[in-house]
Amino acid sequence: MAIGVFIETGSPNDLCSHPIWYGLGVLSTIGLTLFHGWLGFSSGLILCIFSISQLNIFIRSLSNFSRPGGWTSIGLGFGISFLIYDLLELIHTFTVAYAFVPGGEIFREHTPIVLAVVIGLIGIGFFGNQYDKRKEEENELVEEDFVEKGLIRKALGALILGAVLVMWFRTVWKVKEVLPYHPEDRTLKAGIWTVHFGIDSGMWESQRRMRDIFQELELDVIGLLESDLQRIVMGNRDLTQFIAEDLGMYVDLGPGPNKHTWGAALLSKFPIVNSTHHLLPSPKGELAPAIHATLDVFGTMIDVIVSHNGQEEDPKDRELQSIELARIMREAYPRPFIFLGYVVSKPHAPRPAPYQILVEDGQMLDIERSDFDRWCDYILFRGLRRVGYARVTRGSKPAVSDTEIQVGSFQVPPD
Repeated sequence: MAIGVFIETGSPNDLCSHPIWYGLGVLSTIGLTLFHGWLGFSSGLILCIFSISQLNIFIRSLSNFSRPGGWTSIGLGFGISFLIYDLLELIHTFTVAYAFVPGGEIFREHTPIVLAVVIGLIGIGFFGNQYDKRKEEENELVEEDFVEKGLIRKALGALILGAVLVMWFRTVWKVKEVLPYHPEDRTLKAGIWTVHFGIDSGMWESQRRMRDIFQELELDVIGLLESDLQRIVMGNRDLTQFIAEDLGMYVDLGPGPNKHTWGAALLSKFPIVNSTHHLLPSPKGELAPAIHATLDVFGTMIDVIVSHNGQEEDPKDRELQSIELARIMREAYPRPFIFLGYVVSKPHAPRPAPYQILVEDGQMLDIERSDFDRWCDYILFRGLRRVGYARVTRGSKPAVSDTEIQVGSFQVPPD
């Protein structure tokens, strides 16, 4: 963002108003849509720089354009701008939340179209802005303008230096050593929780309360579901960063926001040796994420799945998703395995419900076959000694989530 402001304030040759600059913005939008990994990340950075470089120009252009009509005209101009922004923000949310919106199917996974509309609207402003056309009338202010921009650049330089120092401090001094809670017993305690985007029932941020609960339960491995906050409406935040840093844990985020799921995350006190992200088959309903990771637990390789099946309104999706999860677990046999998943199924429900498919086809054991009061979350395992099982209250006044935490404690047999 600072680079974008630097370019806007330090380009006497009108770089930010040149068509090639807009072309770079278009190409970065395409790259963000088409590519993943570092290419997609780099494209997103370029798009951010381009967008920020236009912000001041657009604001000044809108102000100059509306000025002849007085404050009413200025207010109307900015009001329409914010209305368009809000509509685009709503539609961008519908690309994931289509299952909860009447007629939402038309928005399913259409983020590229939303981005195309956004960059197109920026193009209209880019080529039609009034600010550059008034430069000849403002020649007498050019010298003062450059002095003002010089001060802005110096302030930005100080801000960037401060940000780098803060990042260095957090990286070097704040990172805790990652250690399991009870290595002397070779035990691993795993939990699964659907956290609904880190917002409690009172609509307050709940990361600190989640941290306290995880610490009290001494969880070594945590599966979080509905954890993707990297959207405009959620503040583009990372739900796991604070918890992982404060508790000293490794973290793996599942399929990203461009995959149009509600998100899954894995936090671990043990090194994550390998991780694969999956989009489970979802021909009709919500897209379902899964993380398949291998952990180094006291020298033993143990596989973990964190997954979120679809809802009961889409039985075919649920069946296909369960078949795929069972395949992953079956093909990893005889390696020890822990399944932490949002299943939405009665215990021992026959096919095509997920339970029987996951347990039998996946060659797994239910952590507590006699518990018939489960519905959403389930823990399955194999190749480990079951030590304990608990269902923990979701917290109260206000509740952290409307779902409970399920916890399983296991002992890792010596090789």
